[in-house]
Amino acid sequence: MMSPFAPTGTGWQPVRATDLRAAGSPPGTCERCGRTNIRFIHLISHATLGESLVGSECARRLCFGYSPEREEARLRKLWQRQSRG
Repeated sequence: MMSPFAPTGTGWQPVRATDLRAAGSPPGTCERCGRTNIRFIHLISHATLGESLVGSECARRLCFGYSPEREEARLRKLWQRQSRG
């Protein structure tokens, strides 16, 4: 799958973010640091290490230049619009 985000210097690249609440899923856990109760999970990919589901802080640290807050705000607005209708 081709990512819409620019490559980063760390080798990790964001693929997509998911709002687990909007998806009807229970809160997630970051595969990197183990933090629990995560609403927004970020799928990141590395050419040799594969894919990982992480929270916003780990996504920001691993994917230099990526703004997880921007993606989460976009998803939050989408969820709010869908909840009204």
